[in-house]
Amino acid sequence: MFKEIYHVAAHQLNSIKTSYIYGMKKLISLTLFLFLGLIAKSQTADETLDWLRAKQPEVRSFTTTSIKYPPNEDAKLVIDEESIIAANSKVSTKILLINVKDVSSHLGNVIIVGNELVEGKNTFIRLSLSSAIYDKYAKALKHYATLKGAKLVKEDLF
Repeated sequence: MFKEIYHVAAHQLNSIKTSYIYGMKKLISLTLFLFLGLIAKSQTADETLDWLRAKQPEVRSFTTTSIKYPPNEDAKLVIDEESIIAANSKVSTKILLINVKDVSSHLGNVIIVGNELVEGKNTFIRLSLSSAIYDKYAKALKHYATLKGAKLVKEDLF
């Protein structure tokens, strides 16, 4: 009788150990998964700005709300911590990063649309880039604007 009780107790203890080990494996796996998820990070705002500035020579020309034709030699494009500015010696268009409404790319152009209105239309800056980079440049601008607080329009609304 004592032997029977011993075997039943040993069996139950073995079951408890097995479920404990199984539970611990699940807990460790879940903890590891969550930890790795926290470690994986995207580029920081500074890294994205550095990349955008490094690729800026790829911008062949631009037009804006104020600059209707490709600008002349004194034109410049400035991307800083707060805004995107396209200017020539006469006029400039400035879009604060927090006010970026949309960034899109199409046929070698990157179009940055702001929330501010000029003559009833949203401000914009259209960059002309090489076909090899314009898509990546648009994604980087979207990422940077989002990191700086922009609330971009969702692409899948309709």
